[in-house]
Amino acid sequence: MKIAEVAVDRPVTTVVGVLLVGLFGWLALISLPIQMKPTVDKPIIRIQTAYPGAAPIEVEQQVTDIFEEKVNAIQGLNKLTSTSAESVSTVSLEFDWGADRDARFLDVIEKANQISDLPEEAEKPVISAVSSVEEDRIMWLMISSDVLNVDDITKFAKNEIKDAIGKVDGVGDVTVFGGRERQIIVNLDPKSMISRGITIDKLRNTILLENRNVRGGFIDEGKMRYTLRTVGQFTKIADIENIVLSRTSSGTVYLRDVAYVEDSFEPRSSTVRGLNMRSEIALGISRKIGANVVETIERIQQKIDSLNTRFSAMNFKGQQASLRLKPAYNEADYIWQSMSFVSQNLFFGAVLAAAVLIFFLKSLRSVLIVSVMIPVCFISNFIFLSILGRTINIISLAGIAFAVGMTLDNAIVVIENIYRHLEMGKKLREACLVGIQEVWGAILASTLTTMAVFLPILYIKEEAGELFKDIALAISCSVAVSLVLSFTLVVMMSSRLMKKSQPLAITRYLFLPSDYIGRGIGFAFQFCVKLITGQYLRKLSFGSNVLLQIVFKTTLIALLVIPIFVVTLKFIPPMEYLPTGNRNMIILIYKVPPGTNVEKKSQISATMERKVEKILFDPRKGNSEDNIAIERMVAITSSGFNLMITVFKEKYARTPVENLPMSMNPMTQKPFRSSMDYLAFLLTGATFGTPGTEYAFAIRPGLFGRFANKGFNVEVSGPDIEKLKVLADEVEQRINQMGKNAGYGRVTRDFEVGLPEIRINIDRERASELGLRAFEVASVVETFVAGKKTGKFRDGSDDIDIVVKVPEYIIDDIEQLKMVQFFVEGVGTTNLDSVTDIYTTNGPTQILHSERSRAITLSINLDETKPLEEAIDEVRNEIIAPMLKNLPGEYNIDVSGSASDLKRTQDALKPNFLLSVAIIYLLLCSLFESFFFPFIIMFSVPLAISGGIFAIVWNEAPFDMLTVLGFFILGGIVVNNAILVVHQALNFMKEEGYEPHLAISESVRTRLRPAFMSTITTVFGLIPMCIQGAPGSELYSGLATAIAGGLVFSTFLTLVLVPGIQSLLIDCGTLLKICWGTIKSLPHKMMNLLAKKSKTQ
Repeated sequence: MKIAEVAVDRPVTTVVGVLLVGLFGWLALISLPIQMKPTVDKPIIRIQTAYPGAAPIEVEQQVTDIFEEKVNAIQGLNKLTSTSAESVSTVSLEFDWGADRDARFLDVIEKANQISDLPEEAEKPVISAVSSVEEDRIMWLMISSDVLNVDDITKFAKNEIKDAIGKVDGVGDVTVFGGRERQIIVNLDPKSMISRGITIDKLRNTILLENRNVRGGFIDEGKMRYTLRTVGQFTKIADIENIVLSRTSSGTVYLRDVAYVEDSFEPRSSTVRGLNMRSEIALGISRKIGANVVETIERIQQKIDSLNTRFSAMNFKGQQASLRLKPAYNEADYIWQSMSFVSQNLFFGAVLAAAVLIFFLKSLRSVLIVSVMIPVCFISNFIFLSILGRTINIISLAGIAFAVGMTLDNAIVVIENIYRHLEMGKKLREACLVGIQEVWGAILASTLTTMAVFLPILYIKEEAGELFKDIALAISCSVAVSLVLSFTLVVMMSSRLMKKSQPLAITRYLFLPSDYIGRGIGFAFQFCVKLITGQYLRKLSFGSNVLLQIVFKTTLIALLVIPIFVVTLKFIPPMEYLPTGNRNMIILIYKVPPGTNVEKKSQISATMERKVEKILFDPRKGNSEDNIAIERMVAITSSGFNLMITVFKEKYARTPVENLPMSMNPMTQKPFRSSMDYLAFLLTGATFGTPGTEYAFAIRPGLFGRFANKGFNVEVSGPDIEKLKVLADEVEQRINQMGKNAGYGRVTRDFEVGLPEIRINIDRERASELGLRAFEVASVVETFVAGKKTGKFRDGSDDIDIVVKVPEYIIDDIEQLKMVQFFVEGVGTTNLDSVTDIYTTNGPTQILHSERSRAITLSINLDETKPLEEAIDEVRNEIIAPMLKNLPGEYNIDVSGSASDLKRTQDALKPNFLLSVAIIYLLLCSLFESFFFPFIIMFSVPLAISGGIFAIVWNEAPFDMLTVLGFFILGGIVVNNAILVVHQALNFMKEEGYEPHLAISESVRTRLRPAFMSTITTVFGLIPMCIQGAPGSELYSGLATAIAGGLVFSTFLTLVLVPGIQSLLIDCGTLLKICWGTIKSLPHKMMNLLAKKSKTQ
């Protein structure tokens, strides 16, 4: 082989090439971004439109429906959903995976710009392409002070801290939570306005007209040109107060005569508190695409230290500000923990693989040659990751760790074959070149099949497919580099270091037990192979009969294979979607009655916070500080949602299950699967039954943009909201009847009637008699109650809203609202009650649409032990299918969320797996120049699948979409041993002239050791990755278990079954030749028989 000869003759060049690979790999390593997981951006575009003061029904009819009608026909749209809530409309467009998001973004903008009939008070729609990078917060930062109130802190947060953090290299977006926006409020005095004949519209229009700077053109005077500007914009509060509203015979009416102006804040819509019940401001920080998470967080921490130093000496309003910035959570901690665990596994895997080599080769020189492959393949991976624009994350590092054992396979085959030729008496150089010449075809075939199995993955566009790519690239690059090194570096080092020598006496005694074990295994395999290939049968007088041989071999193979496949079908576990994560963070979600205001919500939250901050990990150990489980906490209440983010102490989050204070969950009567499950139970128990709450439950945030609590959605859609409510009630009732014993937990829904609502119906006839139109009456109500934005007040670089409204104490109940008086031009004074009918009712909290139909979504939480696929099938078959039979055609019930994601990914994976198998087969056909022998090799694939499933069940590993990737990988690597056996058998038959059945048994004998070596090194490299419970392990433990189990199981059976099948097919071929020969000779025999009969006559 030419490349091997060059490597042997030019060792310095070979070493320099390896060193250059190491150098460029190191440069790539230090330049690659580090993040928790691969960047997976769903092709989703959102249109969000604020419509202040509008109820959900008005938002739906006047905003949401208009947008949905416009964007519904955009190319590539997969699903259209929307939410119409109080004061805001959100329309979400989900496109097919792989769609050009930038092009679709422009399409959405174009459609939105064509809309001209939105309500006047609706704000300009905000169109955004949803990015996982921008939505995932890499750090939560809390800002507090012992002196300043929350509103004062907000000024610092928005004017200084947000900008300072936003300028840090790598930071993409900074969002402020808590506090209130500053407003200039014009508080109207309705009585004064009536007595002076001032209408609301006149007051607002006067403010707008007075608050303007107007250009005036240019004046040339000599050589100078002057720019003219008429300056009328407000610069101080007095400017607003001194506006002249009218001049009458009674005198001049100033704005200060009918209102007072104050520099204040908008109504409080949210609160944020940290540990120790302190009101604070929270900053959510996300990174830019491509930024290194770890380095970005380090730079943010440096900026925080700098700001803390500066604020510690700052005075505000004559007193020390005492501002403090403290991170509540940062992603770098979990990243380092996860990557440290992967790195440890990679190291231990390499050590175990080296130990296996010593066990088999009994030569430190050989082990050194093979072990060099590990660091070279490891470092070279980062070159390819850099070229392909990938990142260093848990998934890509796991792929590199998986490849540790695989990278040794090619080197093991080469080393073992060189050593075999040395034992045959050949010189070292000749042994090296002949050894590589014999096996280069086999290792090329095995490498190409391993790489080819990943080709279909490139065409999987779903979320799981995007995650697959990092592992696929890591493994493919590793085995490709190992192939090149096997042809060059391994052969070169072997020609310099290997030698045939007698082992020392102590070495012989040390490895004596292993020798006996190896001989015993070899004898067992030889016995099985000779049995299944019929060699023992041939020793009998009647054993040479070909038909008998075929029946005998078929029977043995069937007795071996059929039970395996039957048991496999029984043990196939139901599937999950994606792994959940194991961070030490839990989020508490709780619900309060509809209509509860923010102040009351804050009081309820405070009650829960006092309970949560005192949670004890082990109640038996008392109230010591060390026994308190909570490390940090952030509680957020708002008009839209309420939650509490809790971060638990690391030592308690990583406590082994066997060391927990209790092993069984009293609520579900099932054992805890992790310490985080136990902590979630404590959190739920501490907050359960809190006065003012309808329910509270703990959920764990997932790694892929969803909560870690298992579950899926059921979507009920149709035109009538009342009918939908009845259907949703029935679905919820049926699921609750299944009960917790069946693995079903709490069912929540996104629709609820019960939002207290004061409805004002305008009497158009009475209004028209007074010269009022409907929108004028509505404008009065909006101004008096919600307040109406009337221009901007410029304060330095800040634009502050000017809001015209009536003080809250004037209208604080429905009776006062009815008695509201206002002035009508040309008519005089009138009451609101005289032109409207005002009454109280209940309305929906929000209205959801799915594909432009109204919808109610029920979220079904599952117990950790309940498989997602099983639950989906049960709900579909036992609930949805019977209900659909009696529903009109315009109504529909279907699963969504994780359920639809799972089905979509399954549908994509099934044909791609078959395509992978087909690619492997065709590739082997090309390499063997035969359609027959690759068919034999492919029998190892179903055996590997069975072994992988048995291993998953035994290890209780997750069977999710990443685990499925393990079966893709298995399809590419389990054929390697079969390739070795079949390839060697063909060599014996063609070059040595062996009888076929003898060639088959001899191929197993000579390839048993390299087959076991390659399998055990790969499995030992994977064993540390199969361990569950550590940070990040949930991402790859199932995948590693599937590969390891499939390899072990298929190796033992392949080395017996593949020779048996090859022998069987050879016998079938022999029988066909005999039959064909008999058929061809029949005419000749008939002629001879007829000739004999004619002679006798």
